[in-house]
Amino acid sequence: MAPLTLDPRGSASPLVASALGAAADVDHFGVDVAATLEWCRDVGQHAPLVGEGGTRQLWELLASTARQSVSAARMLEPHLDALSILEQSSDLGAAGDAAGLESVEVTTHSTWGGVCCRGGRCAP
Repeated sequence: MAPLTLDPRGSASPLVASALGAAADVDHFGVDVAATLEWCRDVGQHAPLVGEGGTRQLWELLASTARQSVSAARMLEPHLDALSILEQSSDLGAAGDAAGLESVEVTTHSTWGGVCCRGGRCAP
């Protein structure tokens, strides 16, 4: 399936084409959670962060992913949001372990999904 594009010239970005090509190599894309999250980690290393001027490319990536698998898009979107939040917090001079990230072994290979926080307690 062809990528969706928001570019009036009709050409998808190389990032979107590459991400969809890699998605085609994932068995049971969007169904196999572990394999799809691995794909999300790989895509997250190259996707633009929110606030960096790559909004069109980011939305094309999410829309094209959803066209392939809504489940995969629902895994990718919060992961990319969290990467942006972490980057922005480091730009504000947050201490490296201020949020306790090192104590829960968060690395650049971590994935991020939705987290529900109620009453000061957070649960994935």
